[in-house]
Amino acid sequence: MWLVCGSGGVACVLSGHPFDTVKVKMQTFPGMYRGFVDCSVRTYRQDGLHGLYQGTMPALVANVAENAVLFACYGFCQQLTRTLYGLERVSDLSDLQNATAGSFASVFSSLVLCPTELVKCRMQALHEMKVTGKTSLHRQV
Repeated sequence: MWLVCGSGGVACVLSGHPFDTVKVKMQTFPGMYRGFVDCSVRTYRQDGLHGLYQGTMPALVANVAENAVLFACYGFCQQLTRTLYGLERVSDLSDLQNATAGSFASVFSSLVLCPTELVKCRMQALHEMKVTGKTSLHRQV
C-alpha cells in the first residue's frame, strides 16, 4: 500500500514539475517571458531538461513529508473534532466533521510544506535570479 502511494506521489511530482517550474519563473519574473511557451522553450534551451526539473528533490521531499504529517495528524485531529462536537466515537463523525478534521491536519502539514516549497521555488528561479543580480550564487558545472 505504501509503495503504491509513494509511487503515485513521485509520479505526480515528476509529471507536473516542469509546469510548476515554468509557473514559478513566470510568477517570480513576470516581465522576463512573453508567456508559457516562451518560458518553457527558453528554459529548455538554457539548461535542457534539467532546467525544467530544477528543484525536483525538494518537491519530492515536500510531497513525502506533507503526506506523512497528514496521515500522522489526521487521527489526532479526528479525536479533537470528536471531542469538540461531543461525540463518543470517531466513527460518529459526519462527512463535514471528517473534512474539518482533515482541514485541521493540513495546518500541521503546512509547517513542513512551506520551507521545502521555498527552497524548491528558489532553485527553479535560480537562473533568473542570477541574471537579474538577485543572488550571488554561481552555477558549478
